[in-house]
Amino acid sequence: MGKQLAEAPKTVIPWHKFPYAIFVGGYTQPNQADPYGIPHHDKNVAAGIQICQMSAVGEMTFMGQPIPAGVNPSYLTINKAQNRVYAVNETDEFEGQQGTGGILSFKLDLDNQNDPMTLINSAPSYGMHPCMLRLDHTETVLGTANYSSGSVVFNRLRTVEDDGGVGVQVGWKVHDFKGYRFGDPHRQEAAHAHSVVFDPDNSHALVCDLGMDKIVTYAFNHDNHAILPGCTTFDDRLFDPTIGCELVESKGVEFSADPCSGPRHLEFHPNGDFVYSVNELSASIDCHLYDRVNGALIRQSAVKMLPPDWPTDRNVAHMNHGRWAADIKIHPNGKFVYASNRLHNSIVCYEIMEDGGLDWLGHTCLLYTSPSPRDS
Repeated sequence: MGKQLAEAPKTVIPWHKFPYAIFVGGYTQPNQADPYGIPHHDKNVAAGIQICQMSAVGEMTFMGQPIPAGVNPSYLTINKAQNRVYAVNETDEFEGQQGTGGILSFKLDLDNQNDPMTLINSAPSYGMHPCMLRLDHTETVLGTANYSSGSVVFNRLRTVEDDGGVGVQVGWKVHDFKGYRFGDPHRQEAAHAHSVVFDPDNSHALVCDLGMDKIVTYAFNHDNHAILPGCTTFDDRLFDPTIGCELVESKGVEFSADPCSGPRHLEFHPNGDFVYSVNELSASIDCHLYDRVNGALIRQSAVKMLPPDWPTDRNVAHMNHGRWAADIKIHPNGKFVYASNRLHNSIVCYEIMEDGGLDWLGHTCLLYTSPSPRDS
């Protein structure tokens, strides 16, 4: 007989002693971000940002009530010191302004069980349905991708000594769709910026555009941006070259993914030389070498994220043939890649080979019934 495992503790761990805190964003409106008409319960919507705690044995409990965070706080990011949280409001109207979603900043104090998150300020995202945001490596600039507008916006952050809130906008770029005709007409009818990621040297920002099947590289002029009030912004769209250089400018470097693949997210390997991008529509992962000088991606290989016999469920077969990939993450040790499959309701794991290629290890099916493991 095998060794019997001890029963997991049932008591709630005090906030200051738990090993892991998990922050969960969500949609406060029903049937959001679902292009395939998957049946949903209208009442199963979020009430804000939920903080959970996980014990050393994996027991999950809620840490109080959801924290109000506006409409559809679907994506959030936390700074390294874990004392600031930034979240999007994935909408097309924000604080009475049409055509834009929002960005919110919060002070985070997990020692304060009664009020762990305090709103600092908010700002428009200058684009509809912001769906992802990321801090640069100095944590002085916040990049946000606006899905429906196909644009990316960059804001300075106020110093933590001030309050760490979202500061003035210092960059705004709209992707030129140029009548792209090789995509899925239902999902790729326009540019759809889905993520922005800064490279390890903090010299480039890479933006995945699902609608254009492209990953666009921008030069990130971090050293000089603080003196550039005249760079391209939503309100002042003409750049005055007499003032200085833009915070972000096109490198003319674009990676073209396979038609109808839909690049969604990407992550850098800890060595800075490998990049992995997940394609939502084809449910595949592209494995790249990274040119640090030019910010170019050189694809070396690709892998599929779903079993060859999928879809077996007729209820999802008509939904893009059961393909609906979402997020990708790399283990801190640099040995494994994890990616999420909606509809298939699984996390797929690969081992990273010496040349940067991926070797499939297995799928882990999730226990809950809603087929939508998204971002982490």
